[in-house]
Amino acid sequence: MTSALTAEVYGLKHLGILNGLAFTGHQLGGALSIQLGGILRDLTGSYDLSFAIAGLFLFGASLVSFTIREQRYSTRYQTAASAAGD
Repeated sequence: MTSALTAEVYGLKHLGILNGLAFTGHQLGGALSIQLGGILRDLTGSYDLSFAIAGLFLFGASLVSFTIREQRYSTRYQTAASAAGD
């Protein structure tokens, strides 16, 4: 899904590097969140704080995703004339 959405928004020209960056971010976030969750569990005795922090990050990510100006950047909305100018 991530690859398809990245290709749709940014086109195929830079898909390789953008996919690499996106998946690197996913992997780093997953690794760090596991470590942070364990540390917070040891400090507080429960996973409540870990889930609250994860929820805040997800809420923030959803707000940021609403700021993406898809009509400006998506290849779906570009005409042949505007694509040739890039």
